[in-house]
Amino acid sequence: MQPELSEADLALVHALQHRPRAAWSELAPVLGVSAATLAARWHRLRADGLSWVTAYPVAVVTGPSLVALVEVDCAAGTVTEVSTR
Repeated sequence: MQPELSEADLALVHALQHRPRAAWSELAPVLGVSAATLAARWHRLRADGLSWVTAYPVAVVTGPSLVALVEVDCAAGTVTEVSTR
């Protein structure tokens, strides 16, 4: 059974979605914890397989390409309905 994400975990992931290259020291005052706490939390999330980093080849090397990431929020129980639209 995978551990659940806490509200603090979700806040960290959300912050990194907006500022993926932010230093822990930049996020610490925003999230109300120390930089060391954020680094440890991220390490645990990665070790537990609950978060990861993905890189894509640079277009200069591989030629033109298009990568899209689509995030959709929907109400509980409506995933199938929303995904078929």
